[in-house]
Amino acid sequence: MPANRDLYRDQVAFLAQQTPITILVSGGVTLFTSIFLWTELPDLPLFIWMMAQCIFITAIYLQWRREDIRQRLKLSQPASSQPPRRLSFIPQPVIWGGLGGALWGVTVLYFHELEPESRLALIIVLFGMASGASSVMAAIPAMAASFILATLTPLTAYFFLQATTAYSALGAMAIIYTFSLLYSAHNIYRRFLEFTQNRRENAALLEQIRNEREAAAESLARSEERYSDVADNVGDLVVSTDGDGAFLFVNQAFREKLGYSGEDLRKLTFRSILHEDYLRQSLDRIGSVLRREAFDPVELALKTKGGDIFWSEGKINPLHEDGQLIRIHGVFRDISLRRLAEQAQREMQEELQLRVTAATRDLEEKNISLQKEVSERLQAERAWRNSEAQLRLILDSSVEAIYGVDREGRCTFANSACAYLLGFQEPADLLGADMHTLTHSPDGGLSVEACAICQVNRKNIRAHADNQKFTRKDGSQFAVEYSAGSIVRDSQIVGGVVAFLDITRRLTAEEKLRQSQKMEAIGQLTGGIAHDFNNLLAIILGNLDLLASSLQKETPPQASVMTRRTQAAIRASERASALTQRLLTFSQKKRLSPQIIDPGRIMADMSDMLRRTLGDEIQLDIRVDRAACKVLGDVSQFENAIINLSLNARDAMPEGGVLSFEIRNISLDEARVFSGTEIPAGDYLCIRVSDTGAGIAQENLNRVFEPFFTTKESGKGTGLGLSMVFDFVQQLSGHIYIDSLPARGTEVSIFLPRMLQTTDAATISQKPQERGNGAEGFFNPAAHKVLVVEDEPGVRQSTVAQLKELGYTVVTAEDGPAAIEIFSAEPGIDLLYSDVSMPNGMNGHALAEKIRALSSDVKILLCTGYDGETGIASAAASTYKILQKPVRKDTLEMALREALNG
Repeated sequence: MPANRDLYRDQVAFLAQQTPITILVSGGVTLFTSIFLWTELPDLPLFIWMMAQCIFITAIYLQWRREDIRQRLKLSQPASSQPPRRLSFIPQPVIWGGLGGALWGVTVLYFHELEPESRLALIIVLFGMASGASSVMAAIPAMAASFILATLTPLTAYFFLQATTAYSALGAMAIIYTFSLLYSAHNIYRRFLEFTQNRRENAALLEQIRNEREAAAESLARSEERYSDVADNVGDLVVSTDGDGAFLFVNQAFREKLGYSGEDLRKLTFRSILHEDYLRQSLDRIGSVLRREAFDPVELALKTKGGDIFWSEGKINPLHEDGQLIRIHGVFRDISLRRLAEQAQREMQEELQLRVTAATRDLEEKNISLQKEVSERLQAERAWRNSEAQLRLILDSSVEAIYGVDREGRCTFANSACAYLLGFQEPADLLGADMHTLTHSPDGGLSVEACAICQVNRKNIRAHADNQKFTRKDGSQFAVEYSAGSIVRDSQIVGGVVAFLDITRRLTAEEKLRQSQKMEAIGQLTGGIAHDFNNLLAIILGNLDLLASSLQKETPPQASVMTRRTQAAIRASERASALTQRLLTFSQKKRLSPQIIDPGRIMADMSDMLRRTLGDEIQLDIRVDRAACKVLGDVSQFENAIINLSLNARDAMPEGGVLSFEIRNISLDEARVFSGTEIPAGDYLCIRVSDTGAGIAQENLNRVFEPFFTTKESGKGTGLGLSMVFDFVQQLSGHIYIDSLPARGTEVSIFLPRMLQTTDAATISQKPQERGNGAEGFFNPAAHKVLVVEDEPGVRQSTVAQLKELGYTVVTAEDGPAAIEIFSAEPGIDLLYSDVSMPNGMNGHALAEKIRALSSDVKILLCTGYDGETGIASAAASTYKILQKPVRKDTLEMALREALNG
């Protein structure tokens, strides 16, 4: 039994609300159970069971009616006449709950001869009744528990008494279900307690608000009564009107001095008691106060009931509500005597002025001289003030921050740039501040004695420092370059002046320059390595192609084993070739030929390929704004950037995750800084790539765009992916930054200047060269002679072997001058196949021009591993086809046929 009677009453009331539906459900379930058991049980046991259920339901109904009548009588009786109800040790609801549950629980034992289907239906009914009790009776947990236990305990015992594995499992499940229902009833009871407590608190709060409102109204009435009593007993005129000037209250003094009665004032407004001779001036003064343009006391000329002028001075207080004038309060004082005194004083002043003028006529010339002297002095003072104002204007116009200090280091003046850089609104905010303490953080460790600026206040010296740290008002620091000097007056040091500049952007530019120089040096080194490596790959792949061709002529099985090994070596060499191409792309910094592209459409085309590449463990989410604009770019480079970012994200999510792409328009009205990267104002297409992977440590974020920097294990990354993405974005005048935290994933944001045109641009493409095979007839390589020019002996030998196997007649030269001699001496050369980069002052382009000058019919085909900036410029202007080393045999065969048929 709960100790809190109020709580118990709430529980019983809640249960009483549930009783009608409980009676209906119990009766309906009893009827339903009787129907499906009618054909399987004898009439007498079934009739006894039905009667027991009906008697119990009737008893519950009578008990509910009794409690309902008792509650009605209780509400109709005075509170004092309601005797407290005695609470028993075991509440009646618990007894009723246990009895009702027992009637249902013994059913499974009472009807033990049922068919399996009927027994299953009966078991479901028992579980349903117990489940319903866990919510309907939850307001009294003991009642719910007694019904659930009395219902399910016999059923659980019945399961275990069957002594079979299946029934034992059902018994265990019944025990678990019983505890689950008890726990559910307990949770519902807790929510019932919270609801009851909240309802009581709300009722108490409403009662408190009602009491406070009544107290406030009573207090207001007493206050207004006291105000009326006080106002009627003061000598000043007290008046209150509404927004239109109708009188709401006037005190006794107001009525007596102006002669109006209360009945008179009810017919008048404040405007009607203003004297007509001074009406305009009075209305203007009142209007300025109501518009809150003036707050000083105003003089008003009031009109008495007899029509005389009554001069008054007073304070007017308007009261506004929701922007509307609703009331005007005024307190006025009689100033008639003061006005008479002022009039008399003016008359005396005029008379005195006449007497002084007559007495001082002889001093007029002296006054003129004195006025001239005073005028000159005033002009000098005005010139001094103008020069000071000009100096202030010059200081405030300077982009250099300047401030002055006295000998104690306190600020004596500062310009606007100084206040802005130090985080203050106005230069006046700095006056009197200790500038050493203000500009240096307390934990910086720089004492006054060690500060060069502080020394100029005491010694006649000059100081200069670069890359020093100053502290703003908000505690942030920034780099400065400053110069300081002493201020000397009459051979005495009276202070110092300091001029400083914020050099944060300069330092950033210097850091970018150093980074650019480092990248350029790495690029040159990379290009040289790639060039030599391509030559080696040309030798390896050339010989592997020859070996593969020769193995095709051998007989199995030994040839098949060697063929597999050869193909494996070829595939490894091709991967090495792809790596060198990436190195060359990075080292050459090739400028793109931008065309208008649609990143949204490209992403849609790449989605299937990305899903296959990333695998099933990674979920791909692509969101493209329908209004996303096009940009200037290169399709292949854009695809490479997306692939690089996707592969990095995949490697960061070995256990799987989500990779998201978002493409949308974004406009920046002003420059903004994202993760340390400043992005100028403009219209951009924003491409965000985010993953849910391991993230990047903060100490590595500033290095992720460096070439060859990688955090992956050895052999699993080259460190070129992000550097190539960075170079691609930079060439398109875009911006890129990375947000990442360990274990929180990574987000890469790319901002590309967007195109505002709505029409599609034509895709720039090149016509494929016709792959002729002769004049639509037989092509005979043996009928053609090829001059091979290559300075690397291994590459030259491999190329000659490939050409001879293809059937061509081959002559060779190791450099440009030797090639010209051989061409002049050897007749019938049909094609020049030359490396671009060669020694002895003649590269492949120059050699081709000289050969063409000797014979315009000769065909030209060039190849290169890496030819530096000169080669790139020449290639851009060249009309010759250039093959990229290493050149495969089939590629060389097709290029030769195209050149010779062209």
